[in-house]
Amino acid sequence: MTNDPGNGNGRDEPARVRADLRSPRAVQEAGTIPMRLIAIATVVGAIICASVWQLSKQRIAWRFVQLIGTAFLGVVVLTHVAERFSLFPMMGWGRPNTVGHYLDFTSAAVGLR
Repeated sequence: MTNDPGNGNGRDEPARVRADLRSPRAVQEAGTIPMRLIAIATVVGAIICASVWQLSKQRIAWRFVQLIGTAFLGVVVLTHVAERFSLFPMMGWGRPNTVGHYLDFTSAAVGLR
């Protein structure tokens, strides 16, 4: 481990780890996350629209359950957008044992059921 007294946190932190966070690959991957979110949101939005259309054609219980499931998948996408852009930070997006974590997990579980 390389000690760096100038890191300001009072802990020994490897210089290699800090350098990896600023690498061109890390910066490039951080730039592709919004594109991935847009792609996933587009797919989930299309699935929600298809579910609404199918429910309007056939008013049966199965179509309603399908619409509810796709709506929960839409909530999963919205939680990831909120996490990426730091919306509503009090929800604790991306951290375990927080409201944001349980909202994301529960929505994913119900949406895939």
